[in-house]
Amino acid sequence: MQRIDSFPLFVEPFHVDFNRRIFMGVLCNAMLNAAGKHSHNRGWGIPDLMKEGYTWVLSRFSVEFGRMPEMGETCNIATWVNSAIRLFTNRYFRIDDAEGTPIAYCRSVWAMINVETRKPADLLTFRNGELNTWKVSEEEAPCPIADMRPIRNKEATLARSLQTYYSDVDINGHINSVKYIEHIVNLFTNEELTRGIRRIDIAYKAEAYQGDTLLFFTHREDANTLLVDVRKENGDVCVQSRILLHTAPQENNEDKQTTK
Repeated sequence: MQRIDSFPLFVEPFHVDFNRRIFMGVLCNAMLNAAGKHSHNRGWGIPDLMKEGYTWVLSRFSVEFGRMPEMGETCNIATWVNSAIRLFTNRYFRIDDAEGTPIAYCRSVWAMINVETRKPADLLTFRNGELNTWKVSEEEAPCPIADMRPIRNKEATLARSLQTYYSDVDINGHINSVKYIEHIVNLFTNEELTRGIRRIDIAYKAEAYQGDTLLFFTHREDANTLLVDVRKENGDVCVQSRILLHTAPQENNEDKQTTK
């Protein structure tokens, strides 16, 4: 079996924002679905693991964009396992446009946990270390973006509080990882989002659940960078994030056509 899978994504009109670019949450969901399909094709999808009392959880997620996919585009999301250590596995993604040109890359880190104890499984021994047979080296399939830098948000101030409800919760019973991304993106103004997001780093620290109030603490590291801590009312940090904006507005397809 091939070790890299690729899945098409067509950007529907109801998947885009006022800039005609795909919503960040829609794109990230498509990437996570691609990861799920890649795992499922090998018998390691969440439905398969849950029969044995385990599930996948996302620990780190870094996406860097040349540009965002736009309305009417068909893209392809390629994904593969780069490495695995005892408690974590690194999964990479590449988003190509219809001509096969990469427009985004992603590095992610995952753990497999026991659904009852919430403790991580040993990936090097689970199913006799079968996960290692999928690995694709950096030389075979590079992911040419930097690893996530530590996020230290010591000067943060409270920017928003948010009550969580039914639609914020995923199959694992905690707040959906992409919902955090959507709520963080909502901290920006429309003018900033017109410039476009160049990179987003997310570090998942602790679980939150339906009914928890999430507190969003922010700090402007510079004109293009926002640091975000998402905390529960007891002070526990659920998520840390760094978002970098493009320095100038991104063009949409209509703009590109009119300049030719």
